[in-house]
Order: sequence, then C-alpha cells, then structure tokens
Amino acid sequence: MHGVSIYYYCGRNLGVAVMKYYRRYGSSILLVLLGVGLCRAVWLGEYQAWVSLPPLALILSGIGLFALGIFLLLAPTESCCGDNHSIPWYTPWMIGSLCTVVMIISPPMLSATMVPTANYAVATMGNPNTWETIGTGTPELPLFEVIARSLKPADLRLQGRQVRIKGQISTTSQNVRLLSRVTVTCCAADARVYRVELDDPLKHLHDIHDGQWLMSTVRLQPGTTTEKREWIPLVTVVDVEPVEIQPYDKNKL
Repeated sequence: MHGVSIYYYCGRNLGVAVMKYYRRYGSSILLVLLGVGLCRAVWLGEYQAWVSLPPLALILSGIGLFALGIFLLLAPTESCCGDNHSIPWYTPWMIGSLCTVVMIISPPMLSATMVPTANYAVATMGNPNTWETIGTGTPELPLFEVIARSLKPADLRLQGRQVRIKGQISTTSQNVRLLSRVTVTCCAADARVYRVELDDPLKHLHDIHDGQWLMSTVRLQPGTTTEKREWIPLVTVVDVEPVEIQPYDKNKL
C-alpha cells in the first residue's frame, strides 16, 4: 500500500505540474500554432473555402497571432498573466479547437447544389432597359448580371448578344442543365448561389459531367428571367471550355 501511495502522490503532482504549465504556456503556444495555421491556409489556398477576404488580410492576422503568442511566451509571468488562476481553464481548449479546424480539418468548398438559389434577389434591380448596354466583343459577365439583364421588359438591345459566363454545371431531376456560381459577402455562412439555364441545341454539354467548371460562351435571351421560371433565365450555349475550380465569387448585391 505504501508503494501505491507513492505512485499516486507522484502521479498527482505530475498531473498538477503539467496542467499548471499548460495553463501558463498552452494558450501562447496555441496562438503561435493558430498564426502558422492561418498563413499555411493562405499558402495552400484552403482559406478560399471559408471566407472571401483578400489573402493579405489573413496573412497579417496570422502574423499578428504568431507575434502575440511569442510575446506571451517570453513575457514575465507577473507582467503578462499575474496569478495563473486568473486564466480561465477553458481558454487553451477553445484556442486548441480553432487550431484543429485551421490546421487539420480542411472543409471543402461549398458546391452549387449545397446552397439555396438566390436569383429572386435580382428581381428588384429594376428595368434592364435603363442599364448601360454591355461593351463590344464577347465580355465576361457575372451570373447575377446575366440574370438582371434578362428581366422583363426585355432589353432588345441584347437580343442575340454573346457573352462569357463562368460557373459549375449541374443537372436537375427534369434533365435541365444549369450553370451556377456560389457567391459570398463575407464567409461561407452567408453563401448564396445564382443559376442560369443552358439551352444546348448543338450538344456542347454532351460529355460534360455534373460538377465540372466551365467558361461558357452563351447567347442571351432577354426577358426570360420571370417569376414563372423561378427567376432563372435561359441562355443558348455557343461554346464551352473547361476551367479549373474557381473560388467563391464576391456578392455585389
């Protein structure tokens, strides 16, 4: 029994010492790791699945967290923390959870099928005939602008005009092909998706699988963004070109 008591005493003191140093240094170390994790996410492009912030903002945030963690590690105990009991026990665990998400759990980007359609938000943008006409050539337009320019009353200046649009292809249960693009205002939590229906008489999409990203040259059909069509305009496919996976588009509405 005496030997058991010694082991218990030693184990208990060791546990107390470990928790003491963890509470003193754990938060600082985890802040350093969190800063490194943010910079790593920018380097690998993983941040694009979370937010629409420019990478420089995330890099500066990562450097700031790294510097704060180093400062707290090097600062005297009395000046930076005072009594160790003043640090809430859950603080290191909360920072540790963030580190786990940033450095280990890499959530995939939201696909167009995972986000509700927000075409209805464009319906309040007014008469498309009052807009300036699009430039010459075959300009690239964001999907929400194609939706807005296809509202009624039809802008006949755009009848037959060709533009380029970029998005992810999908097929409905009625075998309708859609081109969609997820947009965010701040982060993935406020994501919304805009869609257009692709009319493909020449079968350009015959060998294109769902989920593929495309740059598609299309012919506009003004006046097809209607409530009856759930605000999804119809465009005619002229040409398609596969492209790499794209980051979230910035929501401008």
